[in-house]
Amino acid sequence: MYLFNLQESKQFKKEFKNFDRKTQEKINNTILEEIQTNPKNFPLMKYEYTGLRESKIVGTLRLLFAICDECRELRNNLKKCIDCNEIEQNTIKLLSVFYHKHKYPKIF
Repeated sequence: MYLFNLQESKQFKKEFKNFDRKTQEKINNTILEEIQTNPKNFPLMKYEYTGLRESKIVGTLRLLFAICDECRELRNNLKKCIDCNEIEQNTIKLLSVFYHKHKYPKIF
């Protein structure tokens, strides 16, 4: 089992702070137990979110993340993260955490 490095975007940090402690623990558990160890188990998204993956935390709570190496390949002609070229290999970037009942957030 290989562990990826984690990097949090500013948007993720801001959204994460808005959740209560119990929800933050659920998010952290999902990140550490599932996403960091087996990120490719989560479905790839399409259209403007090509290259990103989505994890269902609980109920309608979702987490968007990218496996940076994979995202670079799939997003050739699309916008990328501002710091895309500076991120090391084997890194997962946590992009957003939100409730699905709301609109998907604008990432790029």
